[in-house]
Amino acid sequence: MDTHKRYSGLAVFFAFLGGAVDGALAGILLTTKSGQEVRWDLEDYAREKQGYLLRQAKKARAALDDAIERGKTFLSKHEPMAKKDADDEKPDSGREEAPPRDAGVRT
Repeated sequence: MDTHKRYSGLAVFFAFLGGAVDGALAGILLTTKSGQEVRWDLEDYAREKQGYLLRQAKKARAALDDAIERGKTFLSKHEPMAKKDADDEKPDSGREEAPPRDAGVRT
């Protein structure tokens, strides 16, 4: 029999998150710095990360804008061909008459 327990991904995630929070609290509580110094350090760290996230967001936006432009260019180059192919597949504007329903049936 299989005696190993399986844990869901959610349980593992919450265990990891709990460990991270516990580690952060222990680091803050057991530091040799004063409370004011710790707050300043945390504030500096938060500002650094905010700047980093803003730079990454701008890069992502630029990449998205570039992808949109490339898509528009691709479509503008290939749209006439797609319309031509679609027109080639359409029957002529004059409708061909369908044979009568009883055509070929002898009574």
